[in-house]
Amino acid sequence: MTLGARIKKARVRLGMTQKQLGEHFGISDKAVSGWERDTEKPDLDKIPKLRAALRVNFAWLMVGDDEPPAPDAPEVLLDDLFAVTAAPVRAGIAKAISGLRKRS
Repeated sequence: MTLGARIKKARVRLGMTQKQLGEHFGISDKAVSGWERDTEKPDLDKIPKLRAALRVNFAWLMVGDDEPPAPDAPEVLLDDLFAVTAAPVRAGIAKAISGLRKRS
């Protein structure tokens, strides 16, 4: 199954329109249609937000070949938790690097 097919399958499962998904990214429904038809690919920096909007886990979004996991499946919730905890960790690392640069 292609990335576009997975995006469509997860979107339809949620009862979401292409327009609604596009609104999450400030893009048109035509752009989402391009993703789903595999004529366009979402930018890599959009993948985390796409995963969250579609309520799937990263592994399924990138390589799944069956039905998407339930929105409350442990693997989805774990990715949600990681997304919440990763931002402060990244911020802390950036602050530490900045402090080290000021010292040198």
